Amino acid sequence: LGVACGLVAMALHCLVEFNLHIGANLLWFAAFWGLLVACSHTRSRSGTDLAELGRAPVVSAVALLSSAAVGILTLAGVCLGLVAFAPAERVDPRQVRDQRQLDELLQASCQAALRDPLQADYHYAVGNLELARGQARKALDGYRQALRLRPADGEILQQTGLLLAGMGDNQRAGHLLALAVACDRMRPERSFAHAGWLLRQKRSDEALHTLRQALAMRPDVTDRALTLLVVAGLSDRDLAEALPDRWQAWSAYGRYLEGRGNLALAESAWLRVARLAAGVADGAAGFEQVALFFARAGGYDRALGVLEDGIAAFPGAARLYRRRGQYAERLGLVDLARESYRRTALLAPNDRWVRKRLRQLKK
Repeated sequence: LGVACGLVAMALHCLVEFNLHIGANLLWFAAFWGLLVACSHTRSRSGTDLAELGRAPVVSAVALLSSAAVGILTLAGVCLGLVAFAPAERVDPRQVRDQRQLDELLQASCQAALRDPLQADYHYAVGNLELARGQARKALDGYRQALRLRPADGEILQQTGLLLAGMGDNQRAGHLLALAVACDRMRPERSFAHAGWLLRQKRSDEALHTLRQALAMRPDVTDRALTLLVVAGLSDRDLAEALPDRWQAWSAYGRYLEGRGNLALAESAWLRVARLAAGVADGAAGFEQVALFFARAGGYDRALGVLEDGIAAFPGAARLYRRRGQYAERLGLVDLARESYRRTALLAPNDRWVRKRLRQLKK
């Protein structure tokens, strides 16, 4: 009966989730069928016995009961650990100022770690709470225990490395911070922590390399990387060394330079954005941002030139035609504006503002 229920569950799962193409599901399905056939052939057809199989020996029964007892105790420890850790879950120790509350949270975390010693989160919480209480050595013990259970956890590696750096053990700190980046590359905060430590060690070249690798995968956090480098005292030109060949990263650099009033260097950065945007699928937004830069400076003719290049690279981008129509109106190029709005209306028929402007230009 249990195997038959498993077959029905697998069939429903495959049909509802539309994953009939997954080979592993077929293997499980075949295994269930084989088990069902094997079980069906153990039933007795004599009418006097339930099955043709002999009774299980005492050793097998004892082994089964022992395994069940171990499983029950293990699950009980997991459940009791969850109950004990409930008061400390989702609590940031850095936001707690009451010493009594810290002690209560620490006690709850220690109880959870005692009941479920194989759960790394509990030991990590103990380390964080000890650190909040100013007990660096005890915090390090908690982090070490968590790392033994989860050695590839980027957050635990980073926190342990930062703690060791604060304790003066820079050799092991650097190793752990670099390992945190390697284990968790898609989390830019790992690279930021490592780069910050490298900058404090006066190893700016390595820090720039670390940030460049991180921004190549996550160019949307370039603003945070630039802030880190500016606080470290790097010059505006040095910041460019941390930027990968991604137009999003260079556009953030261009906005930063524009805000600083360094328009000459900003223009160079924005032109780099246009070159990089030409070869990627989402580059139309990059061309539009470059055009906006020139328009803010009053250079509508240069903005139009950028938009023409963008339209040549992305002829189906309605946003570029729309922007070209606006700037053409500023320059009095009514025919070009009318043509731009007409193309925009074809590509984006739901744009009411464009249709309204098109009607006004026809009058």
